[in-house]
Amino acid sequence: MVGRNKEFPIRLPFRYLPLLPGYAWRNQTMIKAHIKRYSRTISDLERLLSQGADERIFLNNEGLTKYGTPLVRNSYLNRGSCTCSAARDGDVVLINNLLRSHKDSTDWIKLRRSLENELKIELGWDERHDFDLFFAPSGTDLVYYPLIFSQLLFPEKMIQNLITCIEEIGSGARLSSLGRFYANYNQFGESVAKGSDIIPDQKIQAHFFKARSEFGNIHNHADSIRKIVHEHPEDSIIINLVYGSKSGIEDDLGMIDEINENNVQWVVDICQFRHSREIFHDLISKGAMVMITGSKFYESSPFSGAMLVPKEISRKLLQVADFNSISGYSCIFSMYDVPQSLMKKVPFADRVNRSALLRWACALSSMRAFNQLDKIEVEEKTIHWRNKVLGLLEASDAMELMPHQELADNSIVSFRVFKDNQYLNQEELCSLYFSIIRGGYGNECEFDYVTIGQPVNYGEKAFLRLAIGAKTIRQFVVQDEAEFATDEKIISILEQKIAELETGRTCRASAY
Repeated sequence: MVGRNKEFPIRLPFRYLPLLPGYAWRNQTMIKAHIKRYSRTISDLERLLSQGADERIFLNNEGLTKYGTPLVRNSYLNRGSCTCSAARDGDVVLINNLLRSHKDSTDWIKLRRSLENELKIELGWDERHDFDLFFAPSGTDLVYYPLIFSQLLFPEKMIQNLITCIEEIGSGARLSSLGRFYANYNQFGESVAKGSDIIPDQKIQAHFFKARSEFGNIHNHADSIRKIVHEHPEDSIIINLVYGSKSGIEDDLGMIDEINENNVQWVVDICQFRHSREIFHDLISKGAMVMITGSKFYESSPFSGAMLVPKEISRKLLQVADFNSISGYSCIFSMYDVPQSLMKKVPFADRVNRSALLRWACALSSMRAFNQLDKIEVEEKTIHWRNKVLGLLEASDAMELMPHQELADNSIVSFRVFKDNQYLNQEELCSLYFSIIRGGYGNECEFDYVTIGQPVNYGEKAFLRLAIGAKTIRQFVVQDEAEFATDEKIISILEQKIAELETGRTCRASAY
């Protein structure tokens, strides 16, 4: 299932070899020559971090993920709002310390419980805002949990699954929201049939709502959602809202109060994790589930996901006698992904995902450090950074701000790119993205690499993003940053790469 040899010491399924850049070989000898030329030695730590999730973080012959980024890197700036961060100096020290101190499965199980308790503390858990944590290898896998809950609590009902901002959440959500495998591999490194049903004959109808119009304006889908709820009173309805998409879009959470129906489960995707704990408290008190990740705003390595589930839902699940109807999800989840109260009830495997625990440990370290900062200083530095970047982009002849910037989170700025009197499309932006993150800026800048937000398409159009995360904001506060000269350099790099870009060519990722 997984290919490893002396010349190709990387965890990459053989099926991906034909997808390596420039693949045009006719025999095995030429393949080996190419691999030998471009491969590098991959550390044990990188191999470990490339496990415990799907193929999105498998490493190619250059030691890069499908996002064109490594899993361990020091001299780089992160301006991305995606799951593309790398473990840095402090993360590497923390991970190595945990690897030395945790020898067997018992140690890792204890770490899992410890991380759960610490995460609850950072999220502000208390008796008034009581919730359980359900873990998942990625944010895309979190989409399965409401389907599981519906299957257990309303086994005979048709499921209406409503997903907003579909083009600005994980691309696999179109499949996972239908109860299908969204990837070729699971967190255990096993191959699965992408696109096939996890539970055969499960009755799910998905409704996808786009985030933006063809002009880039942000949609409000409240009326359409109310209409579907009204038309399906006998069904189990799951409404997935997004509060902070890849470009910072925030759905109207007022719908939760307005649509107060017993057959509706509310799920709020806050996977960007750019909001205060007060938002979580408010949603939990209203009975809504909340999706988070540690690999976006808190800049941990990909992937890590967790669902905050109100205690009332957990109590209802405990009353279900037979969990065998969800046995198909044993290909997705481990028994250690669910709260301890449910571990003996779920038909999931007794397997501990060490890689995911290490990623959450790094995310928690970043979270603790960020939560110690003065909130007023954080807000001031974030707004100053945003105003600086907005001004630089407005002055650019090659970039144009997306509409409704005022509705987006202050830590994200979205923009379109144009050249030769036309906007760049998804393929061209993808080529631009990979040319930027390829790096080599050390001779002119204090950093060698910079990561930006990956292209997001809407219809036939697309845009890029610049964003700051917890580690960057903390650096701004500690150093009392005022000029943001580094971001001037980043904008300059963008303009240079746009000028060099050959438009109309096909986008190719590093290995996928």
